[in-house]
Amino acid sequence: MNVKLARNRESARQSRKRKKVYIELLEKKVEQLQQELSIATKQLEQNNDSLNIATTQNKIVNTHLKTNEII
Repeated sequence: MNVKLARNRESARQSRKRKKVYIELLEKKVEQLQQELSIATKQLEQNNDSLNIATTQNKIVNTHLKTNEII
């Protein structure tokens, strides 16, 4: 009975160790994905700013073109 108990305890210890390693890997993956998300969010904000500038410039040019057409 003691041998079985010892094997069971060792198995449980190994299981806890594997679980700890797995959780550490998941935590690293979460950190990596958060960094990637942060970078992608900043890039998206920059792209949106560029789009807004281009849209405004386009409206200005179209207004000038329409004004010139009327004259």
